[in-house]
Amino acid sequence: MNPWLCVGVLAGLLSSPLHAVSDKDGDGVPDFKDACPGTPVGNTVEANGCSIPVSAPAPVCLMTSQMNPYPSSCHQGEILSIYFDFGSAFVPFEAAAKLAWLAKSIETDHVSLLLQGHTDDIGTEAANYRLSAERADNVAASLAMDFAIPKARITTASFGESMPVAPNNTEIGRQQNRRVDILILVE
Repeated sequence: MNPWLCVGVLAGLLSSPLHAVSDKDGDGVPDFKDACPGTPVGNTVEANGCSIPVSAPAPVCLMTSQMNPYPSSCHQGEILSIYFDFGSAFVPFEAAAKLAWLAKSIETDHVSLLLQGHTDDIGTEAANYRLSAERADNVAASLAMDFAIPKARITTASFGESMPVAPNNTEIGRQQNRRVDILILVE
C-alpha cells in the first residue's frame, strides 16, 4: 500500500468525528446519559446531568459577649474558635471556611463581633499578651479584607494565657488554648 495513501486515510480519520456526541444543554454530560436535559448554563452538575443543590449556610447560633445564645431563637449557642499553631499569629488556611460561614450568616444582621485572643502558658506573660492581640487582629483583618465585614463591626481583645479552656500540661490542652474566640455583640 502506498505510504502517502495511508497518511491521507489516517489524517482523514483523525480530523472527522467518529462518534458525534450531542450535549444540547452544554453541561458536559452527553444527552444519552443526561437525566436532566436543559440544565441552566453555569450550574454544577452530577454525573447524571442533574444540578447539584447549593445548600444555604446553617443558621448562626453563637454566643454573645454576655454568654447568651444568639439569636434568641437558639436554645444553645457555641463559641466559634479559630485555632493557631504554637507561637504563630498566622490565621490558618482551614479557618477560611469558618470565617466565610460566619460572614454569610451575619451579613443581614445588625450585630458586631468581639474577637478574643488567647495563648497557652508557654512564654512570658507579656509575650503571650502581645501574641494573643496579634492573633485577634489578624482574624479581624481577614474578616474585613477577605469576607467584607466592615472594620467598624469588629472589636478585638487580648487575654494572653489568662483564660485557658483546657489544662496547659499537655500538647492537646495547649493547642485548645491557642485560639481566637468569636462572640456576637448585639447592637
